[in-house]
Amino acid sequence: MMGARIRRIEPNELQELRERAAQDDHVVLAPTHVVEKDGEIVGYLSIGAIPIVNVWMDSERLGPRDSVAVLGQLDAVMDYAGQSTYFMPCDPSSPFHPVMEKLGFDSLMETQLFVRKAR
Repeated sequence: MMGARIRRIEPNELQELRERAAQDDHVVLAPTHVVEKDGEIVGYLSIGAIPIVNVWMDSERLGPRDSVAVLGQLDAVMDYAGQSTYFMPCDPSSPFHPVMEKLGFDSLMETQLFVRKAR
């Protein structure tokens, strides 16, 4: 019996990964590696495959039209960089939170973002 290990995903493993994750009520987002144990896929990692965009906009000096214009420019920048998908964390207290879906963002899950700093 081997312990769990990670390795790069092979293209022909994507469907199996999606099916296994769905059985555990999870979705698969841009996998770069699989977690394998005893020769079976038991998880996945997405390492740097989808960029995270952090945003702050002055709530008093920028209005809704300015914000929408900036997000449109962000889309253009991401497209120029060859990125068709990106994550944007949004705190529930943000004025953007109630309108994120109207702005074209899909809510993935209720989650909390953690950071681990180099030691």
